[in-house]
Amino acid sequence: QSIRIYLYSPSFTSVKAVSAANGWSREQVAVTLSGGLPEDQLGSYEYCVTDTTEKPSQDAEWDTVQSEFNVYREMDAYFWFRAVSLCGSRSEISSDPLHIQIDRTPPSIRRETVADITENAAVISLESGETGELYYLLESGDTSEDGPDAEEIAEGISVGKIDETANFPL
Repeated sequence: QSIRIYLYSPSFTSVKAVSAANGWSREQVAVTLSGGLPEDQLGSYEYCVTDTTEKPSQDAEWDTVQSEFNVYREMDAYFWFRAVSLCGSRSEISSDPLHIQIDRTPPSIRRETVADITENAAVISLESGETGELYYLLESGDTSEDGPDAEEIAEGISVGKIDETANFPL
């Protein structure tokens, strides 16, 4: 039986992170790590999650992973990485973070008022703190490009919004 003894600190290269998502996602995001050390010297990788692009300290809270892992929970966060050798030496923190954005929550929208109903028009005031594409749906379930007439507005229109990740209120 042989025992490998490292008498020096290994030479690290940059850890590279590849994400399965680009921008906002509604699905889990797969992350694949590479680099840092040759495979026969690599013990594991560590990652740290922050809310900003400011690099964390070496003493921050770090979690250990192998070369691939999945992110499931909703977040808008930055992941930083470093490699750990078999003898426990740690590389520098990655120079750029991996930005992961997961959102499964449908946007909320409230109809504040329906006013100024005339024969051909009405004003519907909406309030929402989120950006996205507004749409309306007639009570019959048909969408309309020309818009409803005043009588249809008086009977009610369902109003909603689609956000960046195509979340849709039901």
